[in-house]
Amino acid sequence: MIRNVDIVHFHDIDILPWMAFISFFKPVVYDVHENYPDEMLDRFWIPDPMRRIMYHLVRHSQYFFSSFIKNLVFVTEDQNRDFNHKRFNKILIYNYASRDLIKLRKDNYLEREDLIIFTGAHYISNGTYLILDIADRLKYKFPHVKILITDRFSGGLRKKVEKEIRLRHLKGILKIIPQVKSDAIMGLLNEATIGLCPNLRVIKQLRAIPTKIFEYMAAGIPIIASNLGLQEQIISSTRSGILAQPENPDSFVVAIEELIKNRQFAKEFGENGFKAFVNKYNWDHQIANMENYYDSIISHKESVKKKKG
Repeated sequence: MIRNVDIVHFHDIDILPWMAFISFFKPVVYDVHENYPDEMLDRFWIPDPMRRIMYHLVRHSQYFFSSFIKNLVFVTEDQNRDFNHKRFNKILIYNYASRDLIKLRKDNYLEREDLIIFTGAHYISNGTYLILDIADRLKYKFPHVKILITDRFSGGLRKKVEKEIRLRHLKGILKIIPQVKSDAIMGLLNEATIGLCPNLRVIKQLRAIPTKIFEYMAAGIPIIASNLGLQEQIISSTRSGILAQPENPDSFVVAIEELIKNRQFAKEFGENGFKAFVNKYNWDHQIANMENYYDSIISHKESVKKKKG
């Protein structure tokens, strides 16, 4: 199968050594989809004394195997620091959402009941426990408001969250719903009035841009997000939502109150985000750059062949 392709493009670090071997026979592109070394500092299932060791192990092994592959795709400019050498052929392609999402978008925002949604994966630095704290405060102030979170848990975190929901009496306000495929996400977002992005202030989150931000934009719903990193820049520049402090759950509740009490104001944030998504923050705007990158790799391969011939 690989024999019949021009380029192998992958982003799973687990197969990085194998792809480094393949690169001796075929052009390979490593899509550095995540900040993998930083994730080692954040995984709750890794014992604390081992996290720094794992960070350096992943960072150096990733660099070593990538040196054979050479062709790299980054999702943020900051990733360049881990591969700062002229041997690499690099391109920046942001991890935006597909423009196809808007085909299923419903324009009935003012008719919806108050509903907050979180479509991200669940782990501590992604704000899982912060969502519980927010829900705990909302149950007294706005008991009619519901928060939906998708079933994207790692390890034993789901059981811990379910236990907290029971202990904090959050069953009426916080609900875990089945995970849906990316092309079906708009069905959920069409019910929501607020998109939540409560990342914690840790290195991994400071360097990342959560894809769910762009999904919320595509749906035309206002965003309430932590005031950190690249997501703060995007939300501020597009005026697509309100920023809160991840160290302070009450700041999220205040933002939620502001949007609930002034639905027209909330709608304007959503419309700003939608326009920004259509005009800039969608994958389709980057297709030409990706195609040109592939062409340059193939051209280089052909040039090397001619020299050897």
